[in-house]
Amino acid sequence: MRLLLDTSFLIALRKGEPEARRTLESLKDRIEDIGISRLTEYELMIGAFYLWKKYGDARELAWLDEALKWLTIYEVDKEVIRLASEIKAEVLLSGETVYDIDLLIAVSGKPGSALLTLDKNQFKLKNYLEKIGITILSHPNSQF
Repeated sequence: MRLLLDTSFLIALRKGEPEARRTLESLKDRIEDIGISRLTEYELMIGAFYLWKKYGDARELAWLDEALKWLTIYEVDKEVIRLASEIKAEVLLSGETVYDIDLLIAVSGKPGSALLTLDKNQFKLKNYLEKIGITILSHPNSQF
């Protein structure tokens, strides 16, 4: 399976959360590829540059640079835009709301992928994503 790590899960890994590491390790035999959305890279880079500019602390930039060496970057291409648009229309018709960036990140791995997240906003998309072949996973310490 293609495993897409959400920003929230990567932050838990970065903080050294043991359950996040165990969850990832428990999936290792099923993972063909592991990556992040280009938008997750953007979110992480914002945090890293913020710390650099505010405190002169380059540790997050260095960590992100290393992490990007072993992660596949899933692009937000035409297919991702189409999938996200279809889901967003369904969400709106149901009277619910969802953040566009969370939706775009969730579908970046495309059908056949699994999203590992701690983000409650993405978890609201579970049924919509499962309809198109994307599974949402969370780890034991999450609230889901």
